[in-house]
Amino acid sequence: MTELLDGQRHDFSPAEASAPHIIYVFLGFFIVLFGMFSMLFKERLYLGEAPLALVFGIIVGPSAASIFHPNTWGDQPTDAPGTEITREITLEVMRVCISLSVFAVGVELPKKYVWRHWRSISMLLGPVMLWGWLITGLLIWALIPGIDYLSALMIASCVSPTDPILAQAVVGGPWAEKHVPAHIRHMLQCESGCNDGAAFPFLYLAYYLTVNRGQVGFPVGKWFYQTILYEIVLGTLIGVVIGYLARKLIRFSEKHKLVDRESFVAQYISLAMASMGLNVLIGSDDLLAAFACGTAFAWDGWFQKQTADSNFSSIVDLIFNIATFIYIGAEMPWSQFTNAAQHLSVGRLIGLSILVLLLKRIPIVVALWKYIPDIKTFHEALFSGYFGPIGVGAIFMCTYGRLLLPEEVPLPPETPNDVLTVTIQPIVYFFVLTSVIVHGFTIPFFAFGKKAHVNLNRTFTQNLTTTGGDSSWMNRVRRFNTTATTNVSGPQEGQLSVVQAMQEGLKRRKEQGLPVDEDAEKEIVAQVLPNASEETKSNYASILPRTMTVDDVEDVQVSGEDDWDGDDTPEARRFREKVRLQSVGEQDIADIHHHNDIDLESQTVEDRDEDSKYPQVVEWIEGHNIVINITEKELDEPETIVIPIHPDDYEVIKESQSPLRSFIQKYEDKLTGHLGWQEKQKLSDLSVRDIQRRNLVRKIADITQKYQHRFEAQRNRHADIESSSHDGPEVVTVRPDGSIVNL
Repeated sequence: MTELLDGQRHDFSPAEASAPHIIYVFLGFFIVLFGMFSMLFKERLYLGEAPLALVFGIIVGPSAASIFHPNTWGDQPTDAPGTEITREITLEVMRVCISLSVFAVGVELPKKYVWRHWRSISMLLGPVMLWGWLITGLLIWALIPGIDYLSALMIASCVSPTDPILAQAVVGGPWAEKHVPAHIRHMLQCESGCNDGAAFPFLYLAYYLTVNRGQVGFPVGKWFYQTILYEIVLGTLIGVVIGYLARKLIRFSEKHKLVDRESFVAQYISLAMASMGLNVLIGSDDLLAAFACGTAFAWDGWFQKQTADSNFSSIVDLIFNIATFIYIGAEMPWSQFTNAAQHLSVGRLIGLSILVLLLKRIPIVVALWKYIPDIKTFHEALFSGYFGPIGVGAIFMCTYGRLLLPEEVPLPPETPNDVLTVTIQPIVYFFVLTSVIVHGFTIPFFAFGKKAHVNLNRTFTQNLTTTGGDSSWMNRVRRFNTTATTNVSGPQEGQLSVVQAMQEGLKRRKEQGLPVDEDAEKEIVAQVLPNASEETKSNYASILPRTMTVDDVEDVQVSGEDDWDGDDTPEARRFREKVRLQSVGEQDIADIHHHNDIDLESQTVEDRDEDSKYPQVVEWIEGHNIVINITEKELDEPETIVIPIHPDDYEVIKESQSPLRSFIQKYEDKLTGHLGWQEKQKLSDLSVRDIQRRNLVRKIADITQKYQHRFEAQRNRHADIESSSHDGPEVVTVRPDGSIVNL
């Protein structure tokens, strides 16, 4: 609008569209829409935020809607992935996202996990990662013209780390919680946290050898003292020291009432940024330092217990992950995927990506799984080998590698180093695109496949002793059951539904003011369950109409008019105590100390009935083994026990509701004798949880494995004897006169 004021012409244009403003709008609305339908995507479609954010970034990027242009942030607009300034921005965006993710991984691992499982982690960071680096370099050298093996190794180092964000589909999603064993989830989670920083030695070794061609001693020596000693070792030590000091300091502050709840939880961001920033300043490995800092900070498991009900880290991760993958989608260099001058084509890149995904991890993990303690079966080895996603870490590494190389190179490239310079980013970006498609949509594919229960790991057979069925977010809702739970199974289920219907009729008679005999409910139960004891009849008559579950204390008013059978019952007293504890829990840490004079370090979570929840036992059939995961206490690391099954028993045990109880029932006599079982109750009558409470699961596994070794040794001896009788020379008996005796 134009106005004439005092002879002057003024233009009214309040709208100001700049790159940051556009980012705010689209990032905000995408997070809003994703949040509105997050249950649909995560709980039903098993889709994380990363694939959807990448697709959205491609749509709003220069290749489609042309709204979001990160490649124009440099001095001169250019094709993606942009100029040196754009690469600097990309590097820092990826750095912050990875640092927050790997720090959160270190914090959320079970206490002292790295120390207890160092053999498995060492195998994944050593032979497995080395194989992936070498075989990926070999494939790039074979399929990309004009590049030599040293240059190919530098590109291969960028895709050697496992992405911690895409790995969340395996270790943290609802599908993973149902179908992936806890020990596999923790192993993959730990690997994805530390191998981003562990990829630097591969990158620098290839870089030093590439830029110092014809030399070996100088580049290897520089690689050892600068990369291994200074960057890796020093960076890790700095991260450990920061995490250790922060753990001691926060416990001191909490003990002396110096920290509030918000600052307590905010350590997720502040410590990650502090460890990352310090190591960037001194030039050491900031990613490995962030993971080491998180691990040392939560080493004893105390911080996890205090923040178990907080979702702060998940919220921060969600925002940063979405922003990062939108950025990657907009930066996707589509024009360079088909650049003949760079010796690239879509068909060549597709073939290369498929071969890399198939050969980078699967063969080596399958070959070495017996030397990786946390991988218990062949199917777990196949699963662990398959899920090595390539994502943000690869973008960070290739951007960092590109900044190490010369800015200007001739086109078409003339030397292998020139080819490396112009192809390192397009090749890695295409790897990331392929990995997001394959790994991001694999879970939905198997989850909705007709043969999902056969095709992937724990989808074979799974039996949980804990109740389920709710969405994962419901696990964070506090619930109070106003009465004890009575487990009913078998034919009584249908009978009890009849009892409930009859009791509904009695309830209506009471509402209408009609006379009802006080013993009418017991008589109804007696008609349906004539052989039940008096105690059972009384329980059924009293419990069924009086069970009520609430999601929040505000939804319930405790009064005598409610169907509680009185305010002074144990249930009512227990509920009032939980209401009191929840009101205490809503205060900040300082208020808790002030009013109750208790130490948060020693405070227990009294509003949870641990005896009823733990130990948690998960059992399933995998191959010819019963695999059992046992969690003794909340936040404890699950213990995995494997019980071998004889091939003759496999079909029967596989079809049973509880494989362990079916196994015990079949071999009860032998197990009773070996265990010295003298109780009146039979072993097969115990629940799986009761079996574990008596510490019998490990003993049963040891007995079974001992007999399996004996059986295999005996079978091998018989096979050797049979083989020698068939393959050896024919034995004959000769009489003194030279004639042969017919045997």
